[in-house]
Amino acid sequence: MNSYKSRTLKQDIIILVFFLIICLGSIVLGQFIKANNPIYIALAAPLSGTEAIEGTSVVQGAELAIARINDAGGVNGKKLKLLLFDDRGTPDLAEEVAGEIASQSPAVAVLGHYFSTSSLPAGRIYQKFGIPAIASAATADALTLNNPWYFRVVAPNRIQGAFMAYYINKILERDRIGVVYESQDAYSQSLADAFIEMFEEVGGEVKRVWNIDSRDRESSTRGILNDLQANLDEIDTLYLPVQLIDYLNLTIPLKRQGLDYKIIGSDATTDIFATYERLSQYPEEQKQPGYFLEGVLAPSSLIFDVAGRQAQQFRNDYLKTYNAEPGWAASHVYDAVQILAKAIRESSIQGDRNNLKQERQKLRDTLASFDSPEYSMQGVTGTIYFDKNGDVLEPFAMGRFQQNRLISALIQLQPVTNPVGVIDLERELAEGRILKIGDRYLYKTNIVHTGIDINEIKNIDEKNSSYLVDLFLWFHHLKGIDAANIEFTNYSTGRLDSGESLKLQEPIKFKNSQFGQYSLYRVNADFQKRFAFYHYPFDRQQLMLGFHHKNLTRNQIIYVVDWVGMRDINANDIV
Repeated sequence: MNSYKSRTLKQDIIILVFFLIICLGSIVLGQFIKANNPIYIALAAPLSGTEAIEGTSVVQGAELAIARINDAGGVNGKKLKLLLFDDRGTPDLAEEVAGEIASQSPAVAVLGHYFSTSSLPAGRIYQKFGIPAIASAATADALTLNNPWYFRVVAPNRIQGAFMAYYINKILERDRIGVVYESQDAYSQSLADAFIEMFEEVGGEVKRVWNIDSRDRESSTRGILNDLQANLDEIDTLYLPVQLIDYLNLTIPLKRQGLDYKIIGSDATTDIFATYERLSQYPEEQKQPGYFLEGVLAPSSLIFDVAGRQAQQFRNDYLKTYNAEPGWAASHVYDAVQILAKAIRESSIQGDRNNLKQERQKLRDTLASFDSPEYSMQGVTGTIYFDKNGDVLEPFAMGRFQQNRLISALIQLQPVTNPVGVIDLERELAEGRILKIGDRYLYKTNIVHTGIDINEIKNIDEKNSSYLVDLFLWFHHLKGIDAANIEFTNYSTGRLDSGESLKLQEPIKFKNSQFGQYSLYRVNADFQKRFAFYHYPFDRQQLMLGFHHKNLTRNQIIYVVDWVGMRDINANDIV
């Protein structure tokens, strides 16, 4: 009897221990699974249909950013995972998709939507359910107004419209302006309104305004084209704050008919990924790439030839990954992912489905706290922080299409970050080196497109880290700019502290063109940059040739790579 009870007791103990092990294992396993669940981010864009081209570039920009973050260990010990939602670029489907994201998905935040017309109805859903969203392409002013859940990493239309009005009137000195817009499109309407208001404020007059009727787009576009053909003497410049498809429907017939208007587009034109994809179907473009865009001016929040090192690295990574040039929308969504990751990290978000509402609120509050340069992030497109409306107010660069490339125009307007610190601000304003738009001050900066063609590199001296370079150096800029007054920063005479400097001689070639002034120089001299042999014998040395203007600062003159003149140079070869 005792033996039987003893065996039963032992069995009970074994069963109890086994049960405890199972329970403990389940808890540990549950904690392990929970710890390894990713943090989900939704992305809504046109992934199919006629607008899928735009959606592709946005998805690729976001995927590239998430891959970089996950490769570096993720955020808060977790990987980020993208959930894709197709809104086909339509308001009705965007609203439906927004409801699904907000109420059914485990996403802590949303990236998107692409178009303002899609983003506006979706934004009301995100605000109702309480999920933060970041727009990287939608620029209509109304998107973020009175919606504390919507943020934006691209400047709103009130900034772009005012910038364009000032640039066209004061820099291009054009005053016979015609404007075409679409009143049913929030992007187009708000951009046209901002432009016309500022253009008249600075003393200009818009001669004609045409509205594309979305109910009969083909017929109204045809009527506008006929009207333009009949009124060549009334206007000489055509500003088109419209979506890309409307821009092409207008400009392709104008080009084919040979109508001599100065065409100025909006930022929709300068998302080169989508623009080039749409143009590639036309026989003129297949025969001569860039045919329809040659000489067109348009603003962009990012032009790579004048961008910094971080932007160049992004461009190189994107080219390597997707074998295509990134558009500005891809660049902005890359930044949107980065600042979202920063907010997730700082608010200790874990992507806990059981605590999703609270985590979304915490994430929104953290994003809103990035409200000044002190609480900002340096992104591909510039310094990212939000104003009281949730907008980034980064200025635009003016671009020009040349030989199927978007390059920076020869005059840029850069923000004066501290007007109080400018010596004799009134004199700078009077002499036109600083301009004022509303309450903002901007430097008038000259751009010099610069290129080199190396003939020979020889006499490489490993001991002294010196080398002789024989090359051609050229500058392309506006007339009257003393671009050749430069100082080489690593010119070598073979003697330390000799005080000698290398001066450019007279140009061996000089010409004026419709875009400015071109001068070519021959340089044959020794230069020096300390070699690093840390990885000998597998080291690679950079043979640098550096220079800067002797008298002018970066606020007054910027030398940029002449990508048009140096088309055969790989982006990785220039630092």
